[in-house]
Amino acid sequence: MPDPRRRRGRRHRLVGVLAVAVCAVLTGAKSLAAIGEWAADAPAEVLTALGIRADPLSGAVRAPGEATVRRVLASVNGDALDIAVGSWLRNLAPPPAPPLLEPPTPRDPWRAVAVDGKTVRGSGRPGEQAHLLAVMDHTSRAVIGQVEVDGKSNEITAFQPLLDGLDLRRTVVTSDAMHTQREHVDYLVTVKHAAYICVVKRNQPHLYRQLKALPWREVPVGDATRGRGHGRDEIRRLQVLTVADLPFPHATQAIRVTRRTRHLGEKRWRTVTVYAITNLTAYQASPAQLADYIRGHWAIEALHHIRDTTFAEDASQVRTGTAPRTMASLRNLAIGILRHQGWTNIAKALRHHARDAWRPLSDAVSRLAVLDIIPTHTIYATLDQKHATTVWRYFFLVQPLGLPERLIGAEPDFYLTHTLGEWCGTPRALADAAVAEYRRCFDRATIHASCEDYRAGATIDLADDTADAGRRIGCPVLVLWSRPGIDSAHDVLSIWREQAHDVHGRALDCGHFLAEERPDETAAELLAFLTAQP
Repeated sequence: MPDPRRRRGRRHRLVGVLAVAVCAVLTGAKSLAAIGEWAADAPAEVLTALGIRADPLSGAVRAPGEATVRRVLASVNGDALDIAVGSWLRNLAPPPAPPLLEPPTPRDPWRAVAVDGKTVRGSGRPGEQAHLLAVMDHTSRAVIGQVEVDGKSNEITAFQPLLDGLDLRRTVVTSDAMHTQREHVDYLVTVKHAAYICVVKRNQPHLYRQLKALPWREVPVGDATRGRGHGRDEIRRLQVLTVADLPFPHATQAIRVTRRTRHLGEKRWRTVTVYAITNLTAYQASPAQLADYIRGHWAIEALHHIRDTTFAEDASQVRTGTAPRTMASLRNLAIGILRHQGWTNIAKALRHHARDAWRPLSDAVSRLAVLDIIPTHTIYATLDQKHATTVWRYFFLVQPLGLPERLIGAEPDFYLTHTLGEWCGTPRALADAAVAEYRRCFDRATIHASCEDYRAGATIDLADDTADAGRRIGCPVLVLWSRPGIDSAHDVLSIWREQAHDVHGRALDCGHFLAEERPDETAAELLAFLTAQP
């Protein structure tokens, strides 16, 4: 993203300021002042992790002030920010690859996205308010694209620019009545190779009258559901009818949804009837799936409700430059992150993150797997003579003045062969091609990098471990280790249970190269752990 500030006098990098802003919003910050206050209270270690650099003279880590936050968020390029946010959220849960056979059957539903607009009411006087058109993934509930339009009437012209950069193959696009436009659906079907479900209201009077006049009394209910929530009882019935001559491009089926609702404790029911059209055939989507697509569209309305109630977006008086749009984008990003982490109550998630400045960072890691390692400070703190002769690299490679680099560089092939042989517990577990690649890459730069890695472990990493004493990892942790190996001198699970709340794992009968020596067992453990539902 381009930095809108002049280079002279710039203390903080753009990425650092934006990272601070995102973490502040993840803790519930609703305004630019609140973002500045969170940054001022954040520990130096948190700011460093977010990319805030120390002062080159004093070494102190100073947070970007409220004035800097205001200046950056009011001048950042809104289009570039929305593209970056949308791309990142899409990559969190990429859509599945298209199957070899087309079209899908009712047992193979398509991905779905919803398009809807929202006015940021506090961003200006009526007629001058920021209006944003967004596209949201039905499943992840993440906003994967957003553009700003001049006003509600111009939302129609922003529809295609919003979707141009997205891959919509095998995707159902749902929208409200404003986007029930012939140009839109033709673009979706012929250009984007997508499907559509469009609500039809009286803004399409001829089509609406034709749908209403269909013989619905003779059409059986294809899907019926009943649910209670938010203080009301709701019954939903969907009917679908294949119609050959619908006066709308590519349309094949007409849909009627009848919703009956009543507030709990009351007897009076309120009935609402909604009509829609789609180019999905009866073969491509069952009535139950059509009902799911239509219900899924309401999730974008729920997203807007969260921004208005939990984040008080409409009450916000932020009006300068691009700040209203930037704040909306940061809220979209925060909600997308929390949804990906498994949170269903966003307000509760914000309170959770607000209690510890590290949580917006640590909770970004949902699961951690460690293979044949224990914390470095444990190794240094528990050494005896027998163990020291086994982990001699922790003392040899950290020596200064290039001593280990010179000694290894004198006979690099001998050192590499000895190390691989010592670490590998299964004869010829490493393929000849892999060993040859090790040898090719083991040049002076690689030798120096290896030594620097161990030096960091004995200095800055060890200092960080000491500073983190008493803090524990919040996400589930899987530990796999070699036997015989580090378990000959340590109780591996007990060590990691001092570092994290939720730890499990086991030893594998092999050397240090678990993935190469026990590929099937290692892969099975990792897949089961990383794909487990929270």
